[in-house]
Amino acid sequence: MIVTVKYFGAVADATQKKEESLYLDAKLHSVEDLCLQLENQYPELKDIAYVIAVNQSVVASGLVTINENDELALLPPFAGGGGKIQKDTTGRLRFPRSGCWDRRNSLLQRY
Repeated sequence: MIVTVKYFGAVADATQKKEESLYLDAKLHSVEDLCLQLENQYPELKDIAYVIAVNQSVVASGLVTINENDELALLPPFAGGGGKIQKDTTGRLRFPRSGCWDRRNSLLQRY
């Protein structure tokens, strides 16, 4: 299946791309699967806080299914956004004032 992935801010800097079309193996069908594939392809992504939007909606779980022709966006923190994303003492990402999927720990973090 083919999906479009858009990159913004620090994520675009790390990938050196603003957008690309990706072919996903039939086994890769969740947001978490895609993140693992992208972090293998672009190791710098492992050090960047970002959330995922599927078809212009931020997802709250890495288990969200990706379908043919979906548009995904990797969104780093933006100026004026909901506060600074930080790591806690366990290494989990904390997203202030929102519920966002923590790509590193597959947990729903609500603040």
